[in-house]
Amino acid sequence: LELENQGSEASMGTHFESKLMWNELMTAQTVMWTQFSQLTLAIFYDSGWYEVDYSRADTLLYGKCQGCEFVDSPCMKAGNPPKTDYPEYYCKNS
Repeated sequence: LELENQGSEASMGTHFESKLMWNELMTAQTVMWTQFSQLTLAIFYDSGWYEVDYSRADTLLYGKCQGCEFVDSPCMKAGNPPKTDYPEYYCKNS
């Protein structure tokens, strides 16, 4: 999973890439509602510090069924104004 590459030293390399996991708890941004994914619970469990109940994980819908292009390509493409193939998502820069 790609880690955040923007923001302060507190978020870069230590949180999930918000482009891919927008409202997941382990992103570096605050949104109206955050969700715990099975991935976060697995990281907690693998740390050895927590026991987890995977049935408590939320289903992440952000980017669902968008395919590899959603993950592999930048949010915005060059142009004036910049364009995106995913206007329904909240990517504001690459």
